[in-house]
Amino acid sequence: MVKNSHQLSVFLENTGLLVQELHYGPYSRFWWDFSNENNIANFPIRLGQQVKVSLNGHDFFLTVRKETGSLTLPEYYCKIGQIEVTETSLTKAISTAYAKILKNDVEFFPVMCLTGKYKIFLYAIGCSLNEKWRYAGSDFQSSIIHTFEKKQGIFVSRIENNKYIVKIYQNFQLKKRFIGISPDDVWKKVEQIQKYNGTQLFGLII
Repeated sequence: MVKNSHQLSVFLENTGLLVQELHYGPYSRFWWDFSNENNIANFPIRLGQQVKVSLNGHDFFLTVRKETGSLTLPEYYCKIGQIEVTETSLTKAISTAYAKILKNDVEFFPVMCLTGKYKIFLYAIGCSLNEKWRYAGSDFQSSIIHTFEKKQGIFVSRIENNKYIVKIYQNFQLKKRFIGISPDDVWKKVEQIQKYNGTQLFGLII
């Protein structure tokens, strides 16, 4: 077992096999792990070698296989629960599988869109039959980073029932709140970033 400061534990489950045509053939350079210091081979990447990697309470089982199609390069098959991933590097296999774990219970992935130089972060969309607002509805929320009273602030645009709201936050505190009858109306009241209309600043036109 090897354990480091990042709570990563590695257990060897199966040593795998040395294969003449792989480890001593034309593509053998891909089947050995080399030292960064003296370029001497540390150990062979054995076909069928399996390790269990424990990370943050999750056990990842990784198996070395021959790359599909080429039959000459190693690939890493990672399995955790029902999640299966195949990548060309051990690190990528673990990180891809771990990312899938983190996505399992996510209902909505935020979207970043550009309006001129402004990055609008859409993190809740709601739902409606309003085609004009791209079917966004109550609880829709987006944010823009912009200067307010000579300091950086976060401008949050929100749809709440039939109200269109912009809130300005600085240092984790609400500084201003504006309410209008449409995205364009409320952003006119804000009197900021007037180069674009409110529909654009809400992120309703991409």
